[in-house]
Amino acid sequence: MRPIPPPPPPPQFFALPNPDAGVYGYAAWLLDWLDHHRAVTAATVAFFGTGGYLYYSQKRLYLRKRRASRGPNGMRKEVVVVAGQVVEVVTRSVMLDLERRGFIVYVICKEQREIDVVKAERKADLLPLRMDVCDVSRPKAKLANLCPQNQNGQERKRPSLDTKKC
Repeated sequence: MRPIPPPPPPPQFFALPNPDAGVYGYAAWLLDWLDHHRAVTAATVAFFGTGGYLYYSQKRLYLRKRRASRGPNGMRKEVVVVAGQVVEVVTRSVMLDLERRGFIVYVICKEQREIDVVKAERKADLLPLRMDVCDVSRPKAKLANLCPQNQNGQERKRPSLDTKKC
């Protein structure tokens, strides 16, 4: 009786090329592997391609900063009122950032010292607004004057704000 031949070796998923072939051997091996495993290659490319595109688009969207819109003549038209002590770092940072992004920023000040700090910044659209926010009747009337357009849609001059105590 003849002896039974040994079974063939199991197929190798990653059969390494001959190390004597050099760089060309690795490139040929890689292209051959990609050609034989088209489904795995397509799934990998689709997965990483879609993931990379989503990552890039979200990162770009996150990095885009909000800018204030401008009027047809190029002037700033969006007004922001910031309430807080001007000497605090957070309030100061917010008011300077909003002014840099194109908003007209009114900072509510209670004391003359805070008004001087705001004026010391020397920004055209960073303005102090002397107001006591605890008094309920006056802030509404003062804030109505800050709107750069009246009810007819026509632009009007910025109000001159008095620095006298409310």
